[in-house]
Amino acid sequence: MDFVIGIDVGGTKILVGACDMNFNLLVSKKVPTNAHSDTKEQITQRMIACIRDVIDETEKTHSGYTLSAIGIGAPGPVDSAKGVVIDAGNLGNWHHVPIVSILSGEFGVPSFLEKDGNTAALGEFMLGAGRGTRNLAVVTVGTGLGCGLILNGQIYSGRFGFAGEFGHIVISEQKIPCVCGGYGCLEMFTCGRAMVRMMKEAIAAGKSSCLSGDFTAVDIQHAAESGDELALAVIREAGDYLGRGLVSLINLLGPDKVLIGGGVSNLGNVLLDTTKSVVHDRAYTFYRDTPIERTTLGTNSGLFGAAVLAKRSLESAEVCNG
Repeated sequence: MDFVIGIDVGGTKILVGACDMNFNLLVSKKVPTNAHSDTKEQITQRMIACIRDVIDETEKTHSGYTLSAIGIGAPGPVDSAKGVVIDAGNLGNWHHVPIVSILSGEFGVPSFLEKDGNTAALGEFMLGAGRGTRNLAVVTVGTGLGCGLILNGQIYSGRFGFAGEFGHIVISEQKIPCVCGGYGCLEMFTCGRAMVRMMKEAIAAGKSSCLSGDFTAVDIQHAAESGDELALAVIREAGDYLGRGLVSLINLLGPDKVLIGGGVSNLGNVLLDTTKSVVHDRAYTFYRDTPIERTTLGTNSGLFGAAVLAKRSLESAEVCNG
């Protein structure tokens, strides 16, 4: 029996999973990315160690299983054809990392790379809430803001292979620098670190909150759940910005469905309800009823999508070489 490895590389964690050829999850493990404190070599070696642990555990608990391919979803831009992560801003110093050749050389199997937004979209399209659609947008709200597009049943990669940079549509003239090198990007008003920034700015301006010092988006969620009005206001503001971004996306592409995933998407109903309300009020009339739902694979969307990528790409390569 063969199995594939799916890897979802994020700004805060690296998630690795082994799946059989029917995409049943056999073993999984996650490790911290430490993106802004460790070198790209340290991050890569931690990923390799995590993959090795997952392979060893899979072979130990599932006798006769053999690794056949590895799929990787990483923050873009990426060059899928060359297998290189070009400039992953949310990974700190990951620039021009030939991750496919590194992993293929380390584990002796074909490896395949896609932008993380695309692997999340592929996972939901094949195995999750996107099944039955032909045109799907999957937005991941986490450390950053990603998006994967399935158009006419296929990943849409665009001219340079990394289309769908939804987080970098410009929505503001505020001079808030973004990891892409620009400013005013949607990501800087909706993602986890954006909410932390907005919360800290409001507290510094004299607004009252139970939070102080260093805190995370999860802490903001807990504060909101306990009734902290400032935390609730920040989450609503992020949801409002996300809704405005989705209005443009929906009006432009007319998807059958929009799915919201990523760690920050779990901030209760406040974020999603605000987002839906903005879309309903401001989208083109024909698109106001576009379903906006949570991903059903949750934080595993990217992992499963990377596993699908590995199997599909392996089969395509075998056909081409046949």
